[in-house]
Amino acid sequence: MTPIDVSDASISGPASGTLENSTAWARCLDGDRDAFQVLISAHLDELFAAAERDIRYQVALGDLRDGDLSAEELVGETLLRAWRDRRTRPQALGLRAWLLGLQFRVLMRIVRQEQLLRRLVSVSLEARAPEPPIYDDDEGFYEWFQPDEVVR
Repeated sequence: MTPIDVSDASISGPASGTLENSTAWARCLDGDRDAFQVLISAHLDELFAAAERDIRYQVALGDLRDGDLSAEELVGETLLRAWRDRRTRPQALGLRAWLLGLQFRVLMRIVRQEQLLRRLVSVSLEARAPEPPIYDDDEGFYEWFQPDEVVR
């Protein structure tokens, strides 16, 4: 039985070869943006398709509103994060899988930020402040408010 090859080229799909990919990725790690653009350009169509599909799904769930986020914005944020986090990419993980996973995490972060913003905006600053709770006696207050366990 022969061992299965799990090199970068076999995981990331059709590419020019393991040696060329590893040298291009090494140049990316050294700060070569052109090498990074060449490597990710093969995956851009799939990133855009996944972004459109995931955004439609989040809109259908109600987590995002229509027009909150476009596929171009999501892919742009993903590529910025990929450039920033390029040194943390696991070596055994292919570039395609890493980019798609990164895009999902970026989308979830944006969804959480939008939900927080909606909650904050839903509270009006001009609305009347809620009344303090009414306690019939001091005992009811101190059952809730216990600053110390020992009376001083």
